[in-house]
Amino acid sequence: MVLATASSLSDIGSLKSVGLHKLKGDLAGFWAVSVNGPWRIIFRFADANAYDVEIVDYHQG
Repeated sequence: MVLATASSLSDIGSLKSVGLHKLKGDLAGFWAVSVNGPWRIIFRFADANAYDVEIVDYHQG
């Protein structure tokens, strides 16, 4: 997966189809990419690594 090998957010953002975007509000500091339907992978990115990676249904909550 691209997240595992990315050394910068531009490595992920270059894949336009994943819809990389910065989150706001309670999830400020997280980034998200699309998976399928309402599902997103959210994560923090620092020091060339993804942290706190989680798959979430963004319609829930």
